[in-house]
Amino acid sequence: MEATKETQVSYENILDIENLRVHFFTYDGVVKALDGIDLKIRKGESFGLVGETGCGKSVTVRSILRLIEEPGKIVEGEIHYKGSDILQQPIKEIRKIRGKKISMVFQDPMTFLNPVIRIGDQVGEIYLLHGEVPEAALTSKGKINKKKLNIEIKKQVLEIFRLVRLPDVEELYSRYPHELSGGMRQRVMIAMSIASNPDILIADEATTALDVTIQAQILDLLQNLKEDLNTTLIFVTHNLGIIAEMCDRVAIFYGGQVVEVAATKELFARPIHPYTEGLLKAIPLLHKPKKELDSIKGVVPNLVNPPTGCRFNPRCYLAEDQCSEAKPKLKELTPDHFVACFVREKDY
Repeated sequence: MEATKETQVSYENILDIENLRVHFFTYDGVVKALDGIDLKIRKGESFGLVGETGCGKSVTVRSILRLIEEPGKIVEGEIHYKGSDILQQPIKEIRKIRGKKISMVFQDPMTFLNPVIRIGDQVGEIYLLHGEVPEAALTSKGKINKKKLNIEIKKQVLEIFRLVRLPDVEELYSRYPHELSGGMRQRVMIAMSIASNPDILIADEATTALDVTIQAQILDLLQNLKEDLNTTLIFVTHNLGIIAEMCDRVAIFYGGQVVEVAATKELFARPIHPYTEGLLKAIPLLHKPKKELDSIKGVVPNLVNPPTGCRFNPRCYLAEDQCSEAKPKLKELTPDHFVACFVREKDY
């Protein structure tokens, strides 16, 4: 019975993050960027990470790929991918996972595309690193014919360009990043991230720098690719409208802590944590015009010297003494709806 249970959990949760803590060691002091993050991401779902700037969303997804560098350090925690702890694996094994099993689309493609290498060659490098050598590129003795290999890789690159709906792919193959628009560069980044058909695709603020029309096209593209490739999508954003459109479940971050996790429809219909309530109230509604938008009083915490206990307690209208004395844990208050709040626990 135990073996059956473990197999079922492994299948349902493709990613299991437990007590993840990340610190950045700066001249001003130790920035406690993540304070015990717990998340379970299910195979095949679209999962959203939402919160204000600096709340720990991007640090969390970068930790998954072991991209935290000096002065940052993962000081505690576990990140299980298919039952194996990523944080305990040698970097050699992590490089086999990055870009092949778990891929990321970053916010600013111009920062991550090499300006002096042609687009086709940059995408082709993914196939050289992670792809299998096509049979057409092998000689009768099983050796690699470099000329034929380049021809086959170009075919694969052009195919992935068409998949992400890039125009004039033959011409595009030889262009440099600066010759493309922002939307086209982002499509190239998406092409690179899905070239090896990853199990998990992370989109880290992938539409922030784009205008509204192109943003909608990129979101539609990501949704279609997720379904066509049967991959798990992790979407990092501060835009709740995008979450409502794209995600099955969502985690709300505040000050390096996860305060609420629920199905997206459930969260919008019945937010429980006071911070989540504040976020939703701050959304302008066309059918309820207001002279002034609702806002959350106070300021975001300084993570060098964060508040004790629940990091939202200095701004919370429900705060009690215990909220500053101990950190509340995520608890399932209603079916599949997890909240970290001492006060709200009493109501359920």
